[in-house]
Amino acid sequence: HYSAVLLVSVMPLMQHAVPANSVVATINVGVTPTAVVFTPDGRRAYVVNNNNYTIAGEDNLTVVDVATNLPIGTINDASFNEPWRMAINAAGTKGYICNSNACTVSV
Repeated sequence: HYSAVLLVSVMPLMQHAVPANSVVATINVGVTPTAVVFTPDGRRAYVVNNNNYTIAGEDNLTVVDVATNLPIGTINDASFNEPWRMAINAAGTKGYICNSNACTVSV
């Protein structure tokens, strides 16, 4: 029931870096990922798992460590109802998750 997010190298940083526009990692995340949002410091990525299959307990966010490209946690909340998109405030202290099946925003 899991999908994946592909990370793509957009611009090589050095002569022997991964070529531009190539897949550098595949990360297992939750059901039907719809968005990836990075923290202002660039250390974490939050993947919004929409779960449009309505599998119990799968409306959530996957937290990814950007340095290792590994999932480090999952955020579940009863207010998530097919989460669709997310924004993080400039301080990196709050996330705003749009719930597509509830017409609400979880903070």
